[in-house]
Amino acid sequence: MQTLFLGNIALKLKGDWDDATAYIPNDAVSFADIVWGAMRATIPGEKPGVSLAWMRLFEGITSGGTVQLVDNIEPDLLTKNVQLRHAMTLQDFETLKSQNNGVAPPGRYLLPDVETAGGHFIDVAPSPNTIPLRGINGRVGVGDPAKGYDAVPFEVLISSSIIGQQFIYPSSNRRGFMLSGGTYIHITDSSGSMRVFSNHTDLDIPDAQTLLDAGAAFANGKDYYIYLCLEGQNGLELKVSLNSTYPAGHDMYTSRKIGGFHTLCANAGTIPNFTWADISYSHPLSGYLAGDILPRSLWDLQHRPTCDACGMVNLSLLPDRWVDIYLMSGTGGLTKSVFQGTITRSRQYHRMLEEDLIMVGKTGLSSVEFTAAARGSNERTAVAGASEAGATSGGAGGRLDTAGRRMLSADGCEEMCGSLWQALEAQAGGYISQSGISGWDGAGAGDSGQVNTALGTAVGFTGDGPFKQTGGRGDLWGAAGVLLAGGYWAYGASCGSAARNANSARSSASTGSGCRGVARSRSWR
Repeated sequence: MQTLFLGNIALKLKGDWDDATAYIPNDAVSFADIVWGAMRATIPGEKPGVSLAWMRLFEGITSGGTVQLVDNIEPDLLTKNVQLRHAMTLQDFETLKSQNNGVAPPGRYLLPDVETAGGHFIDVAPSPNTIPLRGINGRVGVGDPAKGYDAVPFEVLISSSIIGQQFIYPSSNRRGFMLSGGTYIHITDSSGSMRVFSNHTDLDIPDAQTLLDAGAAFANGKDYYIYLCLEGQNGLELKVSLNSTYPAGHDMYTSRKIGGFHTLCANAGTIPNFTWADISYSHPLSGYLAGDILPRSLWDLQHRPTCDACGMVNLSLLPDRWVDIYLMSGTGGLTKSVFQGTITRSRQYHRMLEEDLIMVGKTGLSSVEFTAAARGSNERTAVAGASEAGATSGGAGGRLDTAGRRMLSADGCEEMCGSLWQALEAQAGGYISQSGISGWDGAGAGDSGQVNTALGTAVGFTGDGPFKQTGGRGDLWGAAGVLLAGGYWAYGASCGSAARNANSARSSASTGSGCRGVARSRSWR
């Protein structure tokens, strides 16, 4: 006999169903090429597929006790708190209530729907976090026509406190990670046999470099992928690889990608404390070295953005947002956030925001998202050298400011302030005309830069319109301004996380401006 863990339910694989045997809850038997789980104690002769004591679970039992999931019920992830519940007739449910002063004992009950030949759940004092786990639906028995209903669908339940939460966490060691307890992940081989990786307690991997499929140390500024791999007859192991398909020595049938991370591109050095909302904080990345794992870049099957997670970090202040680490490079479907990528600039803002980023599943940042992403960055300084070359030579990432401080935010975003202006999704209001006066509106008392409120002459404006927009999709009349953020190399003490420029049209293109993308967290399905 072998045990299969479905969440925290240990299913005892008892082999073929025996009509002379009485089974207990969570016994699993094979009958008619289906694996059935006992939902209550049975008496001899209670046949799976006929008695509602049995729940259909999987197709078949292979040699060695492994099982094969039915194609249409295969989940991405099996986690803890799965609970099998009672199935009974409406009459039995009413009888149970009458025996308990009119109230059924706490739990979830599967009851038939006479009208629809289906079924539904009734919760009695349920946990507020219990919701259906989608994609694991099946049938309980073949029903009892004499009682007015046919086969009853079922759902395996999972606590919603687990859904959407990450199971790969940062370790206290900068080149390691943790796998949270209660994690169950399946991997199916080329024959269709499934093995389940179960992790009952937190697993700390202090040096994930030992899991590399090639090399002995992490490279700086790279995306790495974490795989669950089949090893030998019955083994499972974790691997880390630069390969985005599968690790060396494995293929699509012997590995499953379960997460990943990005490494710091350049030594952080000592970064001084920063003030945010009048409170002083230590910089979480101070002292980090090139090649260390950026903690906010860790992603997994449940905790990831709606787009490709490469080159992105999850914001600590807005945890449902993922932001590009680097200023964007490339255009269209080749738009990327990559270390040393040639920064995209001198391109009309509407094309960066409404074509390039959208092509890779991202949008431009809002003003609030930019400020949150820039938290902990250098304030009131420009890039070292205060020049275009200083801001762009060598591509994105790894720069120092004029004070010798790394241009690195608390979450790991590079060059948010004082290198290049960054186009935001937000539109700048007002009418920009040739008669306005360009300039900054005073020194200001804040510590995060200034706001350019003047309606000065904007690049791309030669009158009231139309103003030519490239891309062949129409021109612009009036003033649809794009809000820029962060400041650029020439503005020095005016740069910062709150610095804004409302003086550019969406049809403008500037060598001093770039862009970066944002995406929402994926809702778990």
